[in-house]
Amino acid sequence: MLDQLILVRHGKAVKRDPGVEDEGRALTDKGALEMRQAVPPLVRLIGSRKIIIWSSPLRRAVQTASILADALGVEQIVEVPCIGDGDWPRFTQELVRVGSAEVLVAVGHQPYLSEWSRLLAGTPLPYKKGAAAGFQLRSYHPTQGDLLWFMQPQFLKLLGLTSSPPLPPA
Repeated sequence: MLDQLILVRHGKAVKRDPGVEDEGRALTDKGALEMRQAVPPLVRLIGSRKIIIWSSPLRRAVQTASILADALGVEQIVEVPCIGDGDWPRFTQELVRVGSAEVLVAVGHQPYLSEWSRLLAGTPLPYKKGAAAGFQLRSYHPTQGDLLWFMQPQFLKLLGLTSSPPLPPA
């Protein structure tokens, strides 16, 4: 049964441009690299439990979810539209579809993730690109949980948890 929810904000994406639809904005090379660097600590936090990954259908979120899926050994990513548009009531209704998974990783966007954290645990969190928070679920009706941990991507660098070479200058 689902007992943990992990909310992840997508990595750094290409800038908004009048010629590019928001839905099609991809991760930058630097954004993809930073997400790959953030994955090892997330893998340790999640452990070897039964995991499913849901993603906003927006390209940058799907790409972030794919990086996480590769590292976690998850074969399928489910695109869930209510993550893309921040529809919390619909998201909580969708939780019943989780089935036998123990951990749900949901990849989405700001400001929705901050608001969802507030609704879930009473605390809005400042999700920077690539940030993640883990919640222990207490109830489904209403959906409530306790914050277990929160990581900004810069925290990983401060702890020296990544072994990748430094990023090239922007």
